[in-house]
Amino acid sequence: MKPTHSWAALASDITRESVDNTINALVGVSWAAKPVLVISSSGGSAEHGFRLCEYIEGYPKPLTGLVSHTDAKSMAALVLLSCSHRVMVKNAGLHFHHITARVNENASQRVIKMVAEEMRRFEERQIALIKKRTKLNTDYDIRKLLDADRLMDSDEAFWLGFVDEVVGR
Repeated sequence: MKPTHSWAALASDITRESVDNTINALVGVSWAAKPVLVISSSGGSAEHGFRLCEYIEGYPKPLTGLVSHTDAKSMAALVLLSCSHRVMVKNAGLHFHHITARVNENASQRVIKMVAEEMRRFEERQIALIKKRTKLNTDYDIRKLLDADRLMDSDEAFWLGFVDEVVGR
């Protein structure tokens, strides 16, 4: 008999390679009755992180996201929000902030405008995902959270609807 739970992990910075590896691992556990994505990441690329979010949102069965013993920061916290069921260990945290990008100091105005437009689109996606999956339902409240740029503990994350369950209380 196959076990009912199996897991994949996102345990490094979010890059093209780590997202490809995570997607491949999720494909590998899709047979499980209750697949779990264990998240322990400080974030990374918004482009690749949103690609993982889209994959998770189209996953063939409910996927539990688990933040265990460390934190899900930045883009990793948004990956958690994409999961069907979201769980945090009591001593873990979530960190949300505005999506940022680095631009070379010698970049042309055209490049700067392109990057600014991409950041605006990423922030719209970020706000839409937070609005869809939490109790924060106004852009004002979400922007206030992003402006604070701080770590949220598991109790606050539960109270605001960022997670469905806190284990180890």
